[in-house]
Amino acid sequence: MDNQIVEKKTKQHLFQPGRSGNPNGRPKGSKNKITLMKLQLEGELRTQIGRDMKDIVAKGLEMAKNGDKDMIKLFVDKCVSTVKAGEDNDAGQEKIQIVIGRLPEREPVTINGEAVEV
Repeated sequence: MDNQIVEKKTKQHLFQPGRSGNPNGRPKGSKNKITLMKLQLEGELRTQIGRDMKDIVAKGLEMAKNGDKDMIKLFVDKCVSTVKAGEDNDAGQEKIQIVIGRLPEREPVTINGEAVEV
């Protein structure tokens, strides 16, 4: 046995390199059970509160006007679109600028004995 050469048999792989193990895969656009349940629940909620939605929104706006911070945040989050940093694909669109108020004047910062405005 000492002089015998032992051949190591390589195991054939189940999957070939560069080839999917499930070529048909999951169909595009198919939804899992949780998503289907969420969609069904959302549809039922819309049906139940749909007729009262005008009153609900009016009450929310009234609360926001009266200074309810949570309601203001909700309306801003849901109604004002967010812009991602570096997004510049709206070159031809009108820009809107909102000025909330002036910041108080700052005193200059001293660095190495030299006043620097920040």
